[in-house]
Amino acid sequence: MGPSSIPPNMRKVSPLDEVRFSQRSLVDAFADDLLDRELIGNWRSILDRLRCPDSGERLHENGHGELENQSGTHRWRVLGDLPWFASDRSHYHADVPEEIMRRLIERSMAGDWKSAFRQTLEEIDPQRQEPIAENVLDRGRALGTTLLPLHASSRVLDIGCGWGSLLLPVAERVELAVGLDLAGLRARFTQIRAHQEGLDNVRVLVGGDRPRLPFEDRLFDAVFLNGVLEWTPMTREGKPWNVQRDYLREIRRVLRPGGHVYIGIENRYSLLYLKGHPEDHVRLRFVSLLPRRLAGPYVKMRRGHDYRVITHGRGDYRKLLREAGFAGTEIFLAHPNYRVPTWILHESDHASQRALAAPPSRSGLGALLGRAMVDSDLFAQCAAGYVVIGRNP
Repeated sequence: MGPSSIPPNMRKVSPLDEVRFSQRSLVDAFADDLLDRELIGNWRSILDRLRCPDSGERLHENGHGELENQSGTHRWRVLGDLPWFASDRSHYHADVPEEIMRRLIERSMAGDWKSAFRQTLEEIDPQRQEPIAENVLDRGRALGTTLLPLHASSRVLDIGCGWGSLLLPVAERVELAVGLDLAGLRARFTQIRAHQEGLDNVRVLVGGDRPRLPFEDRLFDAVFLNGVLEWTPMTREGKPWNVQRDYLREIRRVLRPGGHVYIGIENRYSLLYLKGHPEDHVRLRFVSLLPRRLAGPYVKMRRGHDYRVITHGRGDYRKLLREAGFAGTEIFLAHPNYRVPTWILHESDHASQRALAAPPSRSGLGALLGRAMVDSDLFAQCAAGYVVIGRNP
């Protein structure tokens, strides 16, 4: 392959192209030079804790670059040093077009990922440089994880680890940090980044769309779903609510008793949506505010696909976790958003909410309205996003 590992027949992608969840890679992962390279190889240290995501059986190496279950009915490729537990071999999802992502990985492999990222950032539309840099570099993405009782012997799992910007800061505080992502290129970048930052306790796998997570029972102290839960119905059949509930039940299986699930997610009833801001996933105004029976046909008419990327309000997040078997659910307001929050306030902390809604610098009608929203609970009900934490009994 060429210097940027882009096959000659790959479609050229403009940096201005919008990257959508449904974007497909034009490179079959099982023939991708960027994935099929032995770089780090530390995944074998957790081989005894891995399980077949279909049968749940133990796995072993079969000598053909595969992991095989005990009964020999399922085999999973290892691409270089990336165990591949995903059904999808061509899933691509990132903030940047695939061509740019591939150049970034190639440059990172040849040297320092930070220098490679700076160089790659210059090739991106200037209007998108700041949000992309924030997603990759801002450690504030991991701010909410400080709410959890993690310590030096904790083991954590970050599902949808993306660029690694939540996983890696958490890895500095725990014994084992495992990242799981459906997109092989993002998993590869996170793996390179962790290795170059000297985080030898990080393990990265590709997967998340099979019936089971590829881990033994009660392995983790915490599982992170930051911007992930709403997407799970896209890779599974059934009503979105049931898919999300069952996915949370599977997370309970890999959590030890007393462990926690951490969910960063939008609020269906966000004030931004009430003001007419397009919904974050289907990019339609007011759609999340509609009853589901109306929202579904509306999305189908406007976007040509079913409405399956579903978010909820506070009450439904509590109900969802309760149905999944979690206890002691706590909800925090994430401001200005859950992705890179500056403030994380407990829903019952009205004093801090007033400081945010009606700061001393604000006076008059604005301050009065801000305090009234807090006192009536509207401020919490209309937050842009939440951090939802459930405890495994």
